[in-house]
Amino acid sequence: MGESDQFVKVFVRLEPDADKRTEHWWAEAESLWAFPLGEDAYELRNIPWETDTLHHRDIVRCRPSEDGRLQVVDVLKRGGHATLRVTFADSVPAVRRNETVQRLEALVGFAERISDRRWAFDINPNGDQDGARALVSELQRGGVLVKSAVT
Repeated sequence: MGESDQFVKVFVRLEPDADKRTEHWWAEAESLWAFPLGEDAYELRNIPWETDTLHHRDIVRCRPSEDGRLQVVDVLKRGGHATLRVTFADSVPAVRRNETVQRLEALVGFAERISDRRWAFDINPNGDQDGARALVSELQRGGVLVKSAVT
């Protein structure tokens, strides 16, 4: 059995803004894949989209909630990663989106597709963050990206 066979889902409670302007105003929680480390500790193994406070490779403490789901209750250790989220313009063809994703992955790390237009990138601590920022700025000026955020 491989390591990925041991992944479990953990849940991060999301707190909506009172004005409901955040992208997660409708959601109560975000689920993330995590690798169990023992003693209630789990290492996050995918890129959060909704929560700005957690990142790939962070180690969190989880406890079962009333419904039995593993709820993130604390961050034990930061993994040193950050997250880049981008939203492509409606008019950008799939070929251009794929090319852009590949260019950004080469600079900072792997990506996860949230939807056709929305992608999240793991910013590896050894990645070329300056290069990625420059590319994202260029793509926003060119109308390829309509939104981006690094957390």
